[in-house]
Amino acid sequence: MCGYVLNVEENLKERTRDTIVVRHLKVLMNIENYRIYKQEYIIELRNIIKRCVPEVKERIAWSMPLFEKDKHSISLADCKKHISLYVDTKTIEMLKPQLSELEIKKNAIYIPYDKDLPIKTIENVIRQSFDTK
Repeated sequence: MCGYVLNVEENLKERTRDTIVVRHLKVLMNIENYRIYKQEYIIELRNIIKRCVPEVKERIAWSMPLFEKDKHSISLADCKKHISLYVDTKTIEMLKPQLSELEIKKNAIYIPYDKDLPIKTIENVIRQSFDTK
């Protein structure tokens, strides 16, 4: 009986690990569909998110990279002239003064491709979105 339980637990751990790898690969494959200059921005944003919140889970939802932790999420959308960073409206309200150089819509922050990424601002948005300090 104990051997069976251990096998089930090991199998479950392996399947969980495989699921994480598959989700990771799907996100990377999705990013590869973007034009080269857009890929750099998307990859950099992804790296910033994972650096700020290492335990974040990633997957593709609505054809967009989505990053989740607990009940919080951030998603990225490729647009013609910018990346839309979708976050909670409370986060946008709290950080509005810091976001003055960017265009803001209801729950989206537009990050233009023709400017450098405002890394410190993005890090603050991510930390606030996932409620980490």
